[in-house]
Amino acid sequence: MDAPSDGTGPDGATSDDAGPDASAGDAAEDADAVADGGLSPLLDVPPSGMSCDPSQGDSTCSSVGETCRISSTTSGTCDTYTPNHIAGYPCTTSEDCDDTLQCYNGTCHVLCPLGMPCSGGCTCFGVGNDAVGLCCPGQ
Repeated sequence: MDAPSDGTGPDGATSDDAGPDASAGDAAEDADAVADGGLSPLLDVPPSGMSCDPSQGDSTCSSVGETCRISSTTSGTCDTYTPNHIAGYPCTTSEDCDDTLQCYNGTCHVLCPLGMPCSGGCTCFGVGNDAVGLCCPGQ
């Protein structure tokens, strides 16, 4: 019997169907994300507070001295920050980091739109939020 000429293989799969390694790049970017689609356990999440949009930095926080940090898969929470604690600075909590930075795995990281190129040649990586991730350490 000849193979079908419509581009499907014997099992009905097309050449456009993703193979077993098709999601390897996505999986590598989110390797530390919680299996249920939650936030990375390496991300320090701010304590409860006013809800905000992390893609807007501190513009959605009403208090001076606060910035918006990732706190869920879809939103953020306003949190205080420490001036001059830039990307790459060691941290225990996100409050140890400057404006628009968040503590991840003990280091302050710049918040960024997912997929955006960051300085230093890396790409903004996902930590479980739908729109915002982090740049490489020190970027």
